[in-house]
Amino acid sequence: MKYIANIVTKNKIQISEFYNVVDDINLIDNSLPTLIIGWGIVKDIFPNQNILFKNITDNIEWTFSKREKRYQYEKDINMFIKKTICFLENNVNYHFFNFILSSEIKRNNFIKYVQKGNCSIYYNSKFLYIYNCIDKITIGISLRDLFYIGINIKNFIIDLNKNNNIIINNIDFIDNDALFLIKDNTKSIAYLNYLKNSDIYKKNGDD
Repeated sequence: MKYIANIVTKNKIQISEFYNVVDDINLIDNSLPTLIIGWGIVKDIFPNQNILFKNITDNIEWTFSKREKRYQYEKDINMFIKKTICFLENNVNYHFFNFILSSEIKRNNFIKYVQKGNCSIYYNSKFLYIYNCIDKITIGISLRDLFYIGINIKNFIIDLNKNNNIIINNIDFIDNDALFLIKDNTKSIAYLNYLKNSDIYKKNGDD
């Protein structure tokens, strides 16, 4: 599984599984935003850090532990979560594919592109979202557009289910603590599904 952010803490914390919670900074993913909880930990790792500044590097920040300053801890945790939502949205590089205005050749090429595999696909009653973990883009398709031009939606979705693609039509895989990550932004669901199942995609070329 891949994550959207790191949290370094010596204590238990109630937070979504999409956060990489560790007790050792050497276990973080350096490409992700990181929050260190506890001034004591910060002093051990970064002895020159000024207590007045919460940013340690561009990607690492810290807050007091609940025992040290409960109010500041809760405030900073909420701020960090908001930042990670922005980070998540920025990772969803979104493109809309217009089936109505596209030629038959472009439609067929698009379907072949998805059928190559390594795609996380989510659909609801209105839209279908495809996250390609190789090209790292999310593509949206209006199911109403497909219906309008006479494409059988059920057969269309079945046709995409090839070569390690994972297709879902619900959000049951998202734990309750992570529901705030999507809110009305359904574009990110396919990406979260990829994060959840990243070990499967790794076997097929994703790094």
